[in-house]
Amino acid sequence: MPVFDEELKPFFVKWLEREAIAATKRGSRLALLYNKALDSLRRHNDPITCPKDLKAIRYFGDKTIESLTNYLRQHCQANNLEVPIAFTTISESIGQKRSSELLQARQERPSKVQKQKPYVPKHRSGGYAIMIALYIRDKARNGLNKDEIIRIATPFADRSFTSNPAANDFYSAWNSIKVLIKHELVSFTGHAPKIYYLTSAGIELAKQLKIAEGLKSSPLREESAQEMSFDNNVRVSPESSFSKSLQDLYKSPTIVSKKSQILEEFNVSTGERRPLYDLKQNSHSIPNSSSPIRSDILRETPSKSFVVPHRKPSSSKSKDNTENEENEENVQVDGLQSSIKQTTSLHTHDRTNRIYAGINYEIWKKEEFDVILIVDNREIRSQTERDFFYSRLTKLGINNEIRPLPLGDVTWVARHKVSHKEAILNHICERKRLDDLAFSIKDGRFQEQKNRLTKSAMKHCYYLVEETNASSFISNMGDALQTAISMTVMISNFHLKRFKDIDETIAFLAVNTRVIKEDIISKDKHLMVLKPRTIENQNEYSRILNTFRDKFELNGSSKYECVHSYPIFQSAMAKTGMITVKEMFIMMLMTIKGVSLEKGIVIQNSFPTPSHLIRFYKEENGHLPESEKKLLLMKHSINQVGNKKIGKVVSEKIYEIWGASA
Repeated sequence: MPVFDEELKPFFVKWLEREAIAATKRGSRLALLYNKALDSLRRHNDPITCPKDLKAIRYFGDKTIESLTNYLRQHCQANNLEVPIAFTTISESIGQKRSSELLQARQERPSKVQKQKPYVPKHRSGGYAIMIALYIRDKARNGLNKDEIIRIATPFADRSFTSNPAANDFYSAWNSIKVLIKHELVSFTGHAPKIYYLTSAGIELAKQLKIAEGLKSSPLREESAQEMSFDNNVRVSPESSFSKSLQDLYKSPTIVSKKSQILEEFNVSTGERRPLYDLKQNSHSIPNSSSPIRSDILRETPSKSFVVPHRKPSSSKSKDNTENEENEENVQVDGLQSSIKQTTSLHTHDRTNRIYAGINYEIWKKEEFDVILIVDNREIRSQTERDFFYSRLTKLGINNEIRPLPLGDVTWVARHKVSHKEAILNHICERKRLDDLAFSIKDGRFQEQKNRLTKSAMKHCYYLVEETNASSFISNMGDALQTAISMTVMISNFHLKRFKDIDETIAFLAVNTRVIKEDIISKDKHLMVLKPRTIENQNEYSRILNTFRDKFELNGSSKYECVHSYPIFQSAMAKTGMITVKEMFIMMLMTIKGVSLEKGIVIQNSFPTPSHLIRFYKEENGHLPESEKKLLLMKHSINQVGNKKIGKVVSEKIYEIWGASA
């Protein structure tokens, strides 16, 4: 039988092309590899006489060489030719002998059994903050939703819990919840919304993390009142001087009543157990407080004789946690002032005078107020139909008024039937026609309005978009409109509603008004109207509101709705009423063509006030020629990315306004 002695390269090219075509038809990923190997083979100029020569060509592996060898054998058998000796046995020629030896040696060598380390989230990472939040807040182990977890976990994480796609940041600290679920530290139930809770392993790990963090607050534990008690994050342990003084007190001969003991009352709004105390001197009552001892009263009391009451345990079915009506049996106490002066709470709650964290509040029951729809007086259908909203809503039986609003276009207020005071409810709408939305995106009003709506701390922000006849301007901004609408829903977390015309908008407002009323009635909600004396800025406005929500609304069965009074809302949310120097400077910069909100923030971060920017041009760089001064801001922002980078033209314009004419 003759031996195959032809040049092998043309045959290998032909067979490799066949494999590449077959892999492409199958949709296999090997097609890319075959094409790369085919290209390398065509550029290979040396003769191919054995599998070792193929092995030296790039992208040729054992399987590819074995496949080509099989093609060669089939070709030789079909043409009665003898297979070249080098291709008769390929196991030794392509280095498999060495591979088998290494594999055998590896099997003979005892392998180390690596123990998998238990997962522990990094300090101040997203997973760390989520576990801390669930541990310290979810005392009853009923679970929390995403929004509640984020609000509590934010102070414990260095990274934000919201992503920022505009800066190519598509991941946030919240993505760590997937890792916690994977390691069975956190589990969830439900679909919309999902309720997350710690597993048994998660509780043990979170307990260790809390100890390492040094947090004072702690979840509810099955301990007696004598062993542990909580009162607005004030912790009284058995080893404390306060507990020891109480033990000495009960053994003291000055005790009048034999029934003196400390009983607990269950706080409905927070689910905490707390001991109730009341201090009296010479039968004169001291105003009650949720804090065990009020140090300011103790300092003003000249005598060392106090009275600790014996309270009958209150029913756990009681719903109103703002009232305390129990029978008292007073017990005289001697000499406790020195041991209890320092047990004060950061956020004291005086239920008698209705003061929490130093802020007064009122309770409005559902039958004491009316819900009224307020429409901004600038919302009109046309110049000839300025009362269109009022007349149409009145015909639909909706109690509404037209007045100027400091924020938004439509909102709802509660008006007290007796005092006629008003409180702003947690619902607000911003109405835009499609063409108006396009113009607001271009001139920057869109982002500014969304920022102000976010600062209002409203639970329900609606963005109402009405369709209009498409114009060339709207057609050219199609991508910008889609992006703005998507970010409104995904990033700002607003409710977006799209309507065909103004009639559908009015129908939605009417239906939503009825839904708000029915929600208050069905859930038997009471309004907790906040009355702070002064508010310095819009951030403090939202901070106060969130402080009350954390106290009175975190419990899912809470019947309180925390709201600000309407005058406070009107003054705090005004465009210029509480604007800060930072915000004013950014707005001034944005009046320059080409300076967006992102660029304005970058400049303001480097130069807090206009005077800093002027000194930067005049004093720090006054010796430079004017041509270099124009490019200073461009060089200053060279490390910024995306929209934050300041270009040459914008840098020159800013210099002309703040540098040359300053």
